[in-house]
Amino acid sequence: MEITNSLSERTPQPVAASDPARLLDEMVSTLESLEAAIAGLQALREYTLAMASRVADFMNDGGAVRPGFDAVRWDSCSAELAQRAVAAEIATATRANDRTLQRQIGQAVELLDRFPLTFNALAEGRINLAHARVIQEVGMVLDEPGALSRYEAVVVAFAEQQAPGRVRRMAVREAEKVQPEPLSNRHEQAHEERRVWVTPLPDAWPNSQRCCPQPWHTASTTESPRWRTRMQKRWQSGHLTLLNCVGALN
Repeated sequence: MEITNSLSERTPQPVAASDPARLLDEMVSTLESLEAAIAGLQALREYTLAMASRVADFMNDGGAVRPGFDAVRWDSCSAELAQRAVAAEIATATRANDRTLQRQIGQAVELLDRFPLTFNALAEGRINLAHARVIQEVGMVLDEPGALSRYEAVVVAFAEQQAPGRVRRMAVREAEKVQPEPLSNRHEQAHEERRVWVTPLPDAWPNSQRCCPQPWHTASTTESPRWRTRMQKRWQSGHLTLLNCVGALN
């Protein structure tokens, strides 16, 4: 009975049904406050996860290297084990997957280290975690601190008034604007890294993947079913090989 009374005291009481506009206004105000509070808790969780990563760094004391191990490789393995141990400890307590926790810890560290304006906006309830993740994911390509700061300042202000989906489209455009290197240079560099690879799968049906220019990829994925059937027959008969695919990228 006490619990029921306590909940009743905290629950917004409905006003007269004859004034639905006032009722809606109070509901919107309550939900707005709740969203801000949730965002603050999300920021606290991100901060705590980032601090957990710092604890893992302290746990990795960089002790003596075991015989037969390279020093650099040993330090890397030791640091990875410490991070995994911390993630496993948190996952056990929160009934979560340890790999998921390890990924979230990495995201939290990056958010605090590279996106301070985004984290502050999240902590103050001006944006939510979905906004923060969009800003973070799109801004990962920006390595130059000045460009990242300009990008973050513009996108965070936009995110305070828009849904995450719209923020993503705007963030992509803004990230392109502040890129210090022209698009033509980045395209040439990506062209040098183009590749095709095949992953063996059961039943003699390999999975072929490619990293190639957009026009070639679009053309090859929008052909008619008849064209795909013809290519499949050529592949099965041995007339179409991986070298043909690579040659199409040259």
